[in-house]
Amino acid sequence: MKIGDYVSRNSYQNDVIFEIVEINDNALLKGIHKRIIADSPLEDLKLVSAKEIEEEEKSFHNHLFRNKRNRNFISGKILHIDGDQTYLEKCLNFYKMVGCHANGAFMDESKMSENIIKLIERYNPDIIVITGHDSYNKKGIKDINNYRNSQNFINTVNEIRKRYSRDDKFIIAGACQSHFEALIAAGANFAMSPKRVNVHLFDPAIIAIKASFTPFNEKVSLNEILKFSYIKKDGIGGIESYGKMRILL
Repeated sequence: MKIGDYVSRNSYQNDVIFEIVEINDNALLKGIHKRIIADSPLEDLKLVSAKEIEEEEKSFHNHLFRNKRNRNFISGKILHIDGDQTYLEKCLNFYKMVGCHANGAFMDESKMSENIIKLIERYNPDIIVITGHDSYNKKGIKDINNYRNSQNFINTVNEIRKRYSRDDKFIIAGACQSHFEALIAAGANFAMSPKRVNVHLFDPAIIAIKASFTPFNEKVSLNEILKFSYIKKDGIGGIESYGKMRILL
């Protein structure tokens, strides 16, 4: 086993494919398609073949949806702020592929709240994605201190809501195992993760795309979002919110 190898964990029924990013006493692992960081003893790891990775990527891309470009409407602009640069780049490519206007910023989760207003003033987005890495230590679901980055995401949402209403800026916040209820209470329109599960790296982007292509006088459909999410309602939820697309007259 070496840095850069793709592996899965035998003790977790090999359910997630990771890349080895560091090796000390244990291996530090980063999910290829799920927003998860983990460590594992080397003896628990199984090498994953290039064919297996290709099959998983093909399975996901079969779920992707394309929006036909049409000069008769303007879709909502997206600002995607991510605590993981690799995931950010993948999401920006995803937005480009489906025809969304999106800008991105890579930033440590702890720095997001102090920089968010500057980014909004620079890009003037309709939809804001605030994501990266998070985790829940299973020591009490209601205590925000039991989450790795939920408080940072909440602080960022709070900064936005000091200036902009839910109808003005559509916010998607959270990551794997985030404190869903606290994010919604802070002012997010949609958030992760109601059942404290790991989410796919594209789940926040899928919500942003649906909001971008939903007319401003129609509600964004959770059922439509869930058609393209592997995790379904365990990982994504929200409140009634209107889309950001407008028709050209």
